[in-house]
Amino acid sequence: MAAADDACEAAGLRADPLLVAEGWERRTMTDPQRARELVDQYRELGFDVRLEKLRPQDFGSACEACALTACRSYVTVWTRRAAPRS
Repeated sequence: MAAADDACEAAGLRADPLLVAEGWERRTMTDPQRARELVDQYRELGFDVRLEKLRPQDFGSACEACALTACRSYVTVWTRRAAPRS
């Protein structure tokens, strides 16, 4: 698990088990503009990248108050190594 994912887990934010099973790694939560910059950078480094909106159910009970704000303002950046091209 990456350090960013550790910080998210410590804050009560749960990783999507389906994405993790598909090999995706949660990198960070950020505002959409910064996320677009990160998408470009990760793609240049050879990663597949996806952005996911935050959902209230992604947060633990300790973060219910901040969940509503974060869900309106932030996205999660997920990456995985791109499959080799033939």
